[in-house]
Amino acid sequence: MSISSNNMKKILYVVPIIDTEGPTLGREDMIDNWDSLHQTISVLNGNLRDSLRDSFNNPLVINWFLLDWTGYSKNDAEFKKRGHDIRLHAVWDFYKKHFLSAEQVKKTNDGMYWHYHHPPKDGSWGWNKDWNDSRWYEYIIGKLILNHNYFPSMYRAGKYVETNDNSHWLEKWIPFDYSSIAPIKRDFCDWSEAPDNWSPYHPSVENYQHSGNMKRMIARSIPVAAKGGSGSIDPVEIEKACDQILAGEQAVFSFHTHDYYKSILDEFSQAHTMISEICKKKGVEWRYASALDALRLFLESKEELKIEVTRVDRGIIKVHFNHEIFCAQPFVVAEDRIGNVKRIDTEKIDGSNFTVKLDGEVVRYGIGANDAYGNFVTINGKL
Repeated sequence: MSISSNNMKKILYVVPIIDTEGPTLGREDMIDNWDSLHQTISVLNGNLRDSLRDSFNNPLVINWFLLDWTGYSKNDAEFKKRGHDIRLHAVWDFYKKHFLSAEQVKKTNDGMYWHYHHPPKDGSWGWNKDWNDSRWYEYIIGKLILNHNYFPSMYRAGKYVETNDNSHWLEKWIPFDYSSIAPIKRDFCDWSEAPDNWSPYHPSVENYQHSGNMKRMIARSIPVAAKGGSGSIDPVEIEKACDQILAGEQAVFSFHTHDYYKSILDEFSQAHTMISEICKKKGVEWRYASALDALRLFLESKEELKIEVTRVDRGIIKVHFNHEIFCAQPFVVAEDRIGNVKRIDTEKIDGSNFTVKLDGEVVRYGIGANDAYGNFVTINGKL
């Protein structure tokens, strides 16, 4: 089902995305160490950000989709050759320390979201389409709740890999998805049947590429440079987005790159210049936006999501939200004395009340949830 908006202002919202994965080895066009990455991102986050201004003289807004390399094997020859930092939260910790503190994010209106590569079952390098052969995604999200008080409302698939199976999993937890590169089809992904306009859509239960009645929303984003076999930014696409605005529709134009590309500064400048010139020619005002704010244009606003936990009995807690959540149930993760983490199903009372049973091995738990507006909330506790 396509989505129409009540907000008919003739403004094109532009969502710049960085797949944020840390340094990588093996190619001359990539940044291969943390110090060099820090220097490059400092320029992007400083002088360059300030110089790239939209029609309303607002500086660049950046949407950081952050990755954990958890699940890959450091002993795999191909993965080892790429030199990714396999430590849990290595990328998150680096960016939160240097560029994405709570104060900085509030000042810039940047977005912090979840990027995920599902590893092959044996931990070798690659992009695995089968989410049923391991549960690394649940482990990573659980640790983000416990260690960073973070639960994702927004998702981007590594190498754009999406299937009906993981579409159904996302429907349980995460309302927004910027994975589409329609109409591209490659051996690693297929978006050939997905909408190729600049409005988000609700996918079908039968086929994630078709419009349907699922609750979650999928948005489209195209790469600035064709480095991954997935196309590149095209003036025709910007004109198409402008034409939607001129026709009285809402549009969200999104482009993306990776933090490890040495060309990242030039790519942002190139995209900015192209958007500015085409919008000026078309007579369309445009605004940089966070990925979440842009999709909220198509939704009715909701008050802040709040959570309350009360102990009912030994090992039993009741979870209450101030309004109905998007999730089929809250994401509850339990950690035992030696650090093992597992997700626990809950008993649903209604859309905002749930009961959780925790066994005697649990020493701490974390709970995360979203509402349909992308408000997320987390809470941690000990037994």
